[in-house]
Amino acid sequence: MTENQRSVVLSGWHSGPNPSPALGTAQSLLHAWPDLQIHALDYSSFSTGLSSALIRERHVLPSWKDADLDEMALSIVSIVNGLDALFLSGLDLETRLLSSISALPRDKFLIPPTAALEATEKPSAFAAEILELKIPRTELATSISSGVAFAESCGWPVWVKGQHYEALKVHSAASLAGAMDYLASTWASGVLIQEDLDGAEESIAFCALRGEVLSACAMRKTLTTSEGKTWGGRVRALNGREASLIGALAEEMGWTGGAEVEMVRSQRDGALYVIDLNPRFPAWIHGATLANQNLPATLVAASWGIDPPAQTRNVTPEFVRVVVEIPAMREATAHREAEFALEDPGHKGHPSEMPVLSRRLWRRVAVREVLPVLSDARASWLDAVLGTWSDTDDGPERVLFEDRLRERFEALQDSVESIGDAYGVQVTASYSMKTNPDSRVLKAAREEGLGIETISLGEVRRALTSGFPGESITLNGPGKWWPRQLLASTPRLAAINCDSIEDLEETLTLLASNQVSCRILGVRFAPISVGSRFGVGASDARQFLDLCRLLANAPLDVGLGVHFHHAMSSIGLERWLRELRAVVALAASVEQVTGRSFTLADIGGGWRGSSLAIYAGHLREAMTAIGSLPGLREVVIEPGKAIVEPTMALLTRVLRVRRMGDNSTAAVLGAAVSDVPDSTSFPHEIWWRPAKDGRWYSLPDGGDSVHGRICMEHDIIRTSVQLPLEASQGDIVAIMDVGAYDASMSYSFGGGGIV
Repeated sequence: MTENQRSVVLSGWHSGPNPSPALGTAQSLLHAWPDLQIHALDYSSFSTGLSSALIRERHVLPSWKDADLDEMALSIVSIVNGLDALFLSGLDLETRLLSSISALPRDKFLIPPTAALEATEKPSAFAAEILELKIPRTELATSISSGVAFAESCGWPVWVKGQHYEALKVHSAASLAGAMDYLASTWASGVLIQEDLDGAEESIAFCALRGEVLSACAMRKTLTTSEGKTWGGRVRALNGREASLIGALAEEMGWTGGAEVEMVRSQRDGALYVIDLNPRFPAWIHGATLANQNLPATLVAASWGIDPPAQTRNVTPEFVRVVVEIPAMREATAHREAEFALEDPGHKGHPSEMPVLSRRLWRRVAVREVLPVLSDARASWLDAVLGTWSDTDDGPERVLFEDRLRERFEALQDSVESIGDAYGVQVTASYSMKTNPDSRVLKAAREEGLGIETISLGEVRRALTSGFPGESITLNGPGKWWPRQLLASTPRLAAINCDSIEDLEETLTLLASNQVSCRILGVRFAPISVGSRFGVGASDARQFLDLCRLLANAPLDVGLGVHFHHAMSSIGLERWLRELRAVVALAASVEQVTGRSFTLADIGGGWRGSSLAIYAGHLREAMTAIGSLPGLREVVIEPGKAIVEPTMALLTRVLRVRRMGDNSTAAVLGAAVSDVPDSTSFPHEIWWRPAKDGRWYSLPDGGDSVHGRICMEHDIIRTSVQLPLEASQGDIVAIMDVGAYDASMSYSFGGGGIV
């Protein structure tokens, strides 16, 4: 068969910021055989690469939406057999469907066997083991709350990924919930959450025939799109070890076809991590061809039993994409496609209809989870509160679980004592008043022996009237010295932490004139690589020198302290510890310049209200980080949010149940975002007490939502939750874990209640 009689069928022709590989594969094949007949196969005339003049004939098949999948696969086989062609797929799900067909002519379909495809499932642990590489921390997203906990443990941002397509980078609990919703509804398959590795992205592309590698090359990204897709790269040949490991991988999997191993070289440890193993050539494959690594031609030639043609053009190790305009070619199916795009919003971003195929392949019967009856002691506490509620009350009412509050304070003090003994320093806990200034919370903190952190002279006065002695009060904040008339009634304080050079200058003036007095003068250090409006930026040379000058002249009868505070829940434990170590290093430099020692470290971290055992573990890591300060004698911790967040619930009623256009259900509550303002930063657990039942149920994740009663678009308290089938007006709802900033930041909408 001559060159101009040979045919290859390629699928996956969309060419956009996140392109499919067919166009690049076609360019590579025609680079080797200019007269080769290229046939395009796709499922949408909106796949822009179908307009390419490289194509001999286009085959746009019907939508996956209503097709019989087996019959569709056999139609593809019929097209390939009729052309006596080879077939290379550029669509992962199409590859999986075709590979499962028993009648598939394997000599013509250059795709991996089903067993090999199963081994490519994210997070690609099988490939990583054979290639002797690592994989990022990854978790199957079973619920939004578990996803948030995972993200906070490894640090924001994280990646939310579909099992086979699409990855979204998210920076908060709210965006994580939205990404999980989108991926689950678009692809109907499992959703993964993966840590974000800061580092250079690399890939290895290879082609193999029945387990034998024919050719391979490596590529490092030099330019990327906003989605992280390759826009430019540098290609090289594999070294001996790399080639051996790729050969072992292909042999172990019995691989046929093209493939790409996506990796990241982490800045954290310099190691390579496998991100994905794609069962097809990458979209950048023509860039490799320009570097004399024509993998598609090598694969096709081996399938034909001929030698691949030699490189005839100039070779360059680097490639870059450009945008060009070409004449558009639309098939008669465009009208159908336009209608389909309107009814399926996710279709426009995936013109080859892969979301439709994914939902067909992984569609499961929608079974609503049976709601678990709660045996939690808090359910009985809520029932007791409901005894005082009138049928006309729509709430909301904030409920404090006092027994739980005291138990958490007691457990905290036990941890503090054991950690102090282990590290040979005095460790004390101090409650931050701003977290929740409820008088019952302040009383419990005082009775359990905690100190108190304040941010204004007014809060100092509130602490004194709540029974806290002056020597237990720490004064923080960027604007603490107003109003001045309260200075006269302010006793000697445990510590004053200064938030800026100007704050430190003013505080030293007040100390020198005996208008204020304290045992410890602290400096709040700004994080090094995290943006913050708080703290002295001691990594800046001018602020460092100003700080050293001021502290060198500080009164000798006042001890010096280091204050570091940034919400660990916002940046993750690992990054938080890295910032703490950097601050400690700066503090050590200040000690060397001034000759003064920091004897106290005050550390806060905005920990979520999870297990106190987890918090104690985080605290031990923090103690190790600050242990390099030689003069350290005391450590003050600020676990306010971790203690009080789980100790309050917000009770309200269901005012209306609405059936939404997407077949989901929304419950409108008597509460609103003004009552739970922190709901935008993390998803609250929802408890439900049906009016006809009288028992409490915990709502699992699902496709429904809980709305507030305010007429504002963003008054949505919780998305991705499963409501009871019989949810109805008058049901009682408890929004849990509202004991921290949901309490202190709540407000009356409209100035006088909800309107």
